[in-house]
Amino acid sequence: MQPPTRGHVRAYMYAGAMNEPDAADRNVYVSSKASLEVPIVGMTTACRNATYAFAERLGVGDLGYAQVRIVVQRVLTDRGESLAATYEGSTLGYLAHGFPGSEHITLGGAIEAPMQVFTRQGRAWLKFQAWVWAGQGAPEWRFSEANRPPMNAQEEGAYGRAVALQRLERYANRGIDIFEAVRAGTAPDGAYVSLNRLAYDALRDGQEESALLLVQMSVEGLVRRNRPNEVMCTPTAAMAARVLKALGMRAQEMWVLEWWKRCTDPRDQLAYEALGRRLKWLQDHGVRAEPLPEVAAAWPGLEESL
Repeated sequence: MQPPTRGHVRAYMYAGAMNEPDAADRNVYVSSKASLEVPIVGMTTACRNATYAFAERLGVGDLGYAQVRIVVQRVLTDRGESLAATYEGSTLGYLAHGFPGSEHITLGGAIEAPMQVFTRQGRAWLKFQAWVWAGQGAPEWRFSEANRPPMNAQEEGAYGRAVALQRLERYANRGIDIFEAVRAGTAPDGAYVSLNRLAYDALRDGQEESALLLVQMSVEGLVRRNRPNEVMCTPTAAMAARVLKALGMRAQEMWVLEWWKRCTDPRDQLAYEALGRRLKWLQDHGVRAEPLPEVAAAWPGLEESL
């Protein structure tokens, strides 16, 4: 598969988790590399013309819905091999991640699969959300024509927050101190996605202290985990940099961005040019990096503030 792009990370965050083995609670949609319900990215960017033509052929517009059979084909792009979602010979987008058995699809090889697509009219263009079902038998879609996914900023924000809080509640019910697990680097990736979501909400709502503590814990845990090409490094660094910039903590912001540059593949960094530009700006202005202080403990009021 190609390295993750901004659209891939958004798809993962929208789903609420990555590489999370516990998908028992169907009220929280869990997307992972083992998931059979795979999001499609690139529909309104790289494949915009084909996607709009597809929508016109099917007659779907604002609040539209369609379910069709497509061809999933392994192709070579400028970012490496990808799994393309094609319909009647046109590429509508690319699968955000693989699925069990996708490794057996050779370059140029293809399989048929069902796809569901939702549309909604935005201010300037038609928006799309689509998934491919990569399992056997009838699809078990999380969303349906009657139960649509969120497709505007307000809906996505509310849904993302609900997913994050439900996930943390589920951890608590299993006796897991998720804040300590995050700090130790032992938490599943979904926990870091959830804390990033809550940090964004806290910053938006003026709860700077909560936002700072959340990103501190996430960065601390990922530094301890120290995995090469850490998949959670980019979204966590992006959120931490946003919080630190808002608080005027330039030295710590630069340290986070330098950590991001060290722990990610250079190809992955291309999708986050804004982070690279911000790092260069800090360097050009003579900012000296200072590490984030370690979190002594999650202060008692943190959970209540979320």
